[in-house]
Amino acid sequence: MDCPYCAEEIKPEAKKCKHCGEWLDLSAKPPPIEPAVLDVVLTEAGPKKIQAIKAIREHVGWGLKESKDAVDFAPSVLASGIPSKDAEDLVRRLDSERSGARFEAVVATEGGPLFAPKCPTCGSPNVRRITGSAKTARVALIGVFAAPKVMKSYECGNCGARW
Repeated sequence: MDCPYCAEEIKPEAKKCKHCGEWLDLSAKPPPIEPAVLDVVLTEAGPKKIQAIKAIREHVGWGLKESKDAVDFAPSVLASGIPSKDAEDLVRRLDSERSGARFEAVVATEGGPLFAPKCPTCGSPNVRRITGSAKTARVALIGVFAAPKVMKSYECGNCGARW
């Protein structure tokens, strides 16, 4: 008998091909392994962004700024590396808020960013967060004239835009 996948000769009673490793008898194939940890991702913000922000704040435990950034820069990872039952429960609770946003539980990724903002001016992902110490230093050096720039949270590495 020949393997239908690699055409190598195998024993007729074989359940798995010793050459390519494919299962020949589907009833002997082990059940698929469900991932132990998942990420909860906001894939689409939907039309009711304020309700989506409220749902994220309530169920994920983030502040207003983090929740708003996650909705504005969707797709965003809301919870990373949590057990699959907890991830599915969180998705169910977030979906029950009827915000029109789409939430999914996906296989966990290794240490990716929480969300990846893009520059609203040029669309570049080369964006850095302006730290609190940088804002403080700017006010100390320039004074009150730096106040409009202190209110910004992100800066584009390509075009220099701040928002």
